[in-house]
Amino acid sequence: MINVFHIRIGDFGLEANAIESLTGILPGPVHERLEKISNPANRYRSALGDILTRFAIQSVTGLNAGKLAVDYGPNGKPFLGSHPEIHYNISHSGEYVVCAVADVNLGIDVERIRDVNFRVAERYFSKAELTDLMALEGDKRRDYFFTLWTIKESYLKALGRGLTKSLSSFTVIRDEKGFSLSGEHSAAGYSVFSCSLPGSYMMSLCYNGIEQEINLKELSLFEIVRLFSGAENH
Repeated sequence: MINVFHIRIGDFGLEANAIESLTGILPGPVHERLEKISNPANRYRSALGDILTRFAIQSVTGLNAGKLAVDYGPNGKPFLGSHPEIHYNISHSGEYVVCAVADVNLGIDVERIRDVNFRVAERYFSKAELTDLMALEGDKRRDYFFTLWTIKESYLKALGRGLTKSLSSFTVIRDEKGFSLSGEHSAAGYSVFSCSLPGSYMMSLCYNGIEQEINLKELSLFEIVRLFSGAENH
């Protein structure tokens, strides 16, 4: 099973005190990184990403969130060097912060659905994807653009490549069973999950191996505060 946690914050400024109270579980290097983010909303969004990561991992594995040491790959993908059997990935956009935890390699991406210039698709999508996209009209075309984009981003994040790898080097295939990847050897070994979230957001997950059950868990700040108020985290 793959556990996916998501939290929606309508106004990060209004929740600033609650988020600040939770940053006590974060290690010094994270605080140093957060201090470099000048925009308050972006800083709180990034902080909540780190907080949600620790909540998710502690909830799934029982590991103490305050003792997690996060390492980073050459392109910035976070991982737990001391626990290589645990895989996780985070993403945030607009009102949402999401985190996936599993025992297989994975990547996750969330994006706010908005108006888009479809010439972007001509640059970043494969020919087959572009054909599927342009066969749709109106909101269906816009929504499918973000379905494709988040799937492709989540796959690159799973690989730890980010945008150092071309988005058009592989293809997202849609059929009656759902989505799959093709175009390169590694892509064929990944499964895909994609869904919409309330408020016009799209979230996608790519993970290594055969299809697994996806456990979606919507959270509130209160639930996170309640977990971290326990004596084991003091």
